[in-house]
Amino acid sequence: MKNFIDQTTKNFNKVDILMNNAGVHIPGTILDSSVQYWEKISSVNINGAIYCSKYTLPHLIESKGCIVNNDSVSGLGADWGAAYYCVSKGVIVNLTRVLAMDFGLEGVRVNSVCPNLVKTNMTNGWPDDINERIPLGRVAEPEEVAAVMSFLASDDTSFVNLPVDGGVTASASPRFISINLIGYLKEIGSTSVKYLC
Repeated sequence: MKNFIDQTTKNFNKVDILMNNAGVHIPGTILDSSVQYWEKISSVNINGAIYCSKYTLPHLIESKGCIVNNDSVSGLGADWGAAYYCVSKGVIVNLTRVLAMDFGLEGVRVNSVCPNLVKTNMTNGWPDDINERIPLGRVAEPEEVAAVMSFLASDDTSFVNLPVDGGVTASASPRFISINLIGYLKEIGSTSVKYLC
């Protein structure tokens, strides 16, 4: 992966955008899904995004570029009978947050799109009554998701780093609060500080 990204950068002089878009879905609970299913899902859904991000980030820092992850609403809340898929998408939700926090000050924006069902080969044959769970009453077209991803990669979203707040709400405890609180507790010799660090 590193060689591919380095060669791509060499061919095009720079990299401005990384879109992590690969994904597979294999239904099943954790009990009736094999370890091999987990290895396949985690290899594509998790490792693909992590390795692409890791090896593209040095180039994105240089170009002040961005990452857009194609995630899923299943990463925000669980679904029945999709254990491994939901776990893998939850990882990408937090990967997006972590990367946004770690590299925002270096000029790299990181966002994710979390669609519900999208009309793709992966969802062909799913029952029509699944539309009832979607407020718009239908699945998304691929072009609709692509349009949002393109928007997030554009200069029109130069201050969008997760919500439009510069990435502040990515953490449950904003950095400046955590640092000040930990410093104060250390100063007064509180034993609680070990639970916060």
